[in-house]
Amino acid sequence: QSLDPVQIPLEATHDRALLQERLQMIASFLDNPAKGPQLLVGSATFQYGEPGYVADIDASLGDVEAALYRPDQREASLIIVDEDAPPFNMELLAQNIADQFEAFSGVGSVFVMDLATGEEISVNGDVAISGLSILKIAIFLETYRVLDAPPNEYVQGLLYDTAVHSSNYAANLLLHVIAGVDNTYEGAAKLTESLHRLGLENTFMAVPYDATPAASRPSTYITPANTDPDLVTRPDTAMQTTAEEMGTLLSMIYYCSQGKGTLLAIYPNELTPDECQALIDLMVQNEEGNLIRFGVPADVRVSHKHGWDYVTQGDAGIVFSPGGDFVIVEYVTDPNSDWLSNEIGFPILREVARAAYNYFNFDNPNLEDPNVRAQREAAAREAAAAEAEAAAEASAEADGEVVDESGGGETAVSPDQSAP
Repeated sequence: QSLDPVQIPLEATHDRALLQERLQMIASFLDNPAKGPQLLVGSATFQYGEPGYVADIDASLGDVEAALYRPDQREASLIIVDEDAPPFNMELLAQNIADQFEAFSGVGSVFVMDLATGEEISVNGDVAISGLSILKIAIFLETYRVLDAPPNEYVQGLLYDTAVHSSNYAANLLLHVIAGVDNTYEGAAKLTESLHRLGLENTFMAVPYDATPAASRPSTYITPANTDPDLVTRPDTAMQTTAEEMGTLLSMIYYCSQGKGTLLAIYPNELTPDECQALIDLMVQNEEGNLIRFGVPADVRVSHKHGWDYVTQGDAGIVFSPGGDFVIVEYVTDPNSDWLSNEIGFPILREVARAAYNYFNFDNPNLEDPNVRAQREAAAREAAAAEAEAAAEASAEADGEVVDESGGGETAVSPDQSAP
């Protein structure tokens, strides 16, 4: 006896959450997500990101569910989405710098600007910081602004001594030039007024270098930065700035040297591109305070001014690198200490400078450890000093002088004198 087929409706269900979980597990074995750019540990160099692909579970779910209920052709494919390599941007540099400060007991403050694009990063760059000798950059600029002609030999000497030898005495004499009278306090007031006109509201000099407050002058200025209730630094009340504002000032000088920017807009008849270039060239001659300089290759030009006191160390400059010009301003300060050793602060600042350089020059990074270079150049300076001393002694002997080293002292006696 034949039986007629009977149609029986399919009644089936599935657990969507469990299915999604299973698909996620499958995808975890197959996905190759895009990799972001990264800093290579131990070399301070950066690596580009890489593209990748991942399964789109939500988009794939409908076809997978339908396949469960089909009598045949029950295969389903996961939808794959290609991912571009994440962009190589300055946030990676900012994160690296922040990471470098993690092991430091004090506060790090850094500002970096790409002078080609204007893109910038700031790591605690808005905190009030002591002005130090870095504020002499503003003195250089204001000196050129007030001069109606190229600096004469006297002013050139002051500029050189201030930039190269970091002379506080010469810096105060430049304040006389700025004031137009022999009054350093008036020069400091005019300097501050000009800085505020440029929008640098957190930067000031109330008291000149190595001076005490005058009864008729302000001993400090109240600024947004130094009145921040969360202020974690202990800046000098006499002169202050921030990494951001000092970096902004350096960028203004750079753009001015190229015939554009804020300085020429605000002071069209008082500053020229040639004067801004002269200022940059002046600070290139500064071969001391080797913080930024030791973070970049020896043949790279750095126009900078360094400075430090008992608890704060810093450097601010323009780096003219093959991969692009950039501004970097960097400070470390330990407000809870009475003394910040350069054995602690200097290596941090040098590595920050190297990271910045390598960001802009990722195809040809600086692989030399800055501290190795510091040791090498220190040894070279000691050798040069010893050679100079030996040459001086040889010259003295050739001139007929006698050197008495008894008792550990040295007394040079000329030919017409008798030895004591």
